[in-house]
Order: sequence, then structure tokens, then C-alpha cells
Amino acid sequence: MEVVYNGMRRIIREAVNGAYSILLNPQFYDSITLHSSFDYSTTSPPHIADLIYNSNITLFVRVYQSRRRNSRVLGYFKASHPNRLNLNSRRLNRRIEYLVATIIHESIHAVDHAIRDYSFGHKGNHSAGNQNSAPYWIGKLAGELFIGKSPAVARMNAENFIMDIDIEEYALDDIEEDVVDYMEVELLM
Repeated sequence: MEVVYNGMRRIIREAVNGAYSILLNPQFYDSITLHSSFDYSTTSPPHIADLIYNSNITLFVRVYQSRRRNSRVLGYFKASHPNRLNLNSRRLNRRIEYLVATIIHESIHAVDHAIRDYSFGHKGNHSAGNQNSAPYWIGKLAGELFIGKSPAVARMNAENFIMDIDIEEYALDDIEEDVVDYMEVELLM
């Protein structure tokens, strides 16, 4: 899997580079493999780790601005654009590990969408009740590893879902958007 950002926002470049470094880290996959099981999943954590590792998906990060100033959307993946990961410009004022966690969370949705034989998503669009789903747990793990936590501590924090904010929380009407900067949009045809 590869995550690409061609825009000019330094914080997003750093977060994408951080997410990519996590995707290259064997400890990331080992930590997923050691997890007992994921809620809402039809396959095992070792198999999900293998699917992520062997994925040939390239995701292009697109920045947009939600129409509502108070939108809680951090980012989203949409099946109709399977190579696009969307980040809300109104929600970029966060610590970088949360951006890394969001990018990995949405990347897990992309892998889930690409693999038709299995499912490992979550229910609804709030972290409550979804902490042990693959996207939330793996996203949290990635954020913890990014800031240098040991794999054992990162797994423990992911198990307890210790995080200040939700990785993803939105209502469907929040996804209406205006493009922020056309230079940052990767058009996929």
C-alpha cells in the first residue's frame, strides 16, 4: 500500500510520510497479528495484517473543506473513489499522530473495500462501540507507533483505546464539501 500527497500543506506531507513509514514497519504488522480478534470482522487479525502488507493500493490524499464550520468529519474513504482518501481542512489543527491514525484508519477501509471475500469495517461513524474494529484499532496502533511507543505499549493503548479525540466521527450530511485548493486535488479518472 502506498499513500501519496502532492499538495503543499506541510502537516499533511509529514502525516502521509509518517503513515507510509508505519506501513513499512514490520512491528506494525506483528502488532496486528498479535491482536486476538476484531469486532465486525469476518477474518483474523493475522490475515488482515497480511492483506494490508500485500496490498498494491495507491491512495491519493485529497484535502477538502466541509461546508459546515463545525463539522466533525476528520476524513473519509468513499467506495466510489477507491484510490482517494479525503481529509477535512477544517480539522487539520491536530497533533500529527492523530492525522497519521486517521490516514491509516481510512487506508484500512480502502483495503477492506478492495478485498471482496472478507469484511473488516465498523458499524456507524462514531468511535463509541467501534474501538475494537480493525479500522479504529489499527489506526490507533499506528498513531501510537508513530510517536515512538514500543509495540507492547502501543498494543495496550490500542486495546484500551486511549485517545483524546475520535479518529472518525460524522453524519452523512457532513460530507458535503467544497474543494479547498485545486492544486491539492488528485483527479482520478
